[in-house]
Amino acid sequence: MNDLRGNQLKAYKKNNIFTKLKNLIKRLFNKNSLNYNGNNLIDRHVSNFIDGIKIVEDEEKLRLLTLKKQFSNGQIGEEEISEEDIIKLETLYKERIKELRDELEKYKKEILAMRKAMKG
Repeated sequence: MNDLRGNQLKAYKKNNIFTKLKNLIKRLFNKNSLNYNGNNLIDRHVSNFIDGIKIVEDEEKLRLLTLKKQFSNGQIGEEEISEEDIIKLETLYKERIKELRDELEKYKKEILAMRKAMKG
């Protein structure tokens, strides 16, 4: 084979080291290659991993956050919110305040540790 300049192109070998490495990786990660008692190990590990990182959205919490945003923007008034929702919103606010206090306490400890390290 010749390229555009008329130079001879080298023939491509199908059994070079990169091809062998690529084929090895394909075999290792092939879905049908590793079976253990009828269950695919890779599929099981992947599904466990995905289940572990899956973010489950709480529909009630999303509804309350939307309600909070609408109230803050003045789209709805306090009289339009049910007593049950007010109680749930108060709980949501208290949870958020607790999270912020915990986070603040963590930062305080980090700053104190940094000061201690700088002095010592």
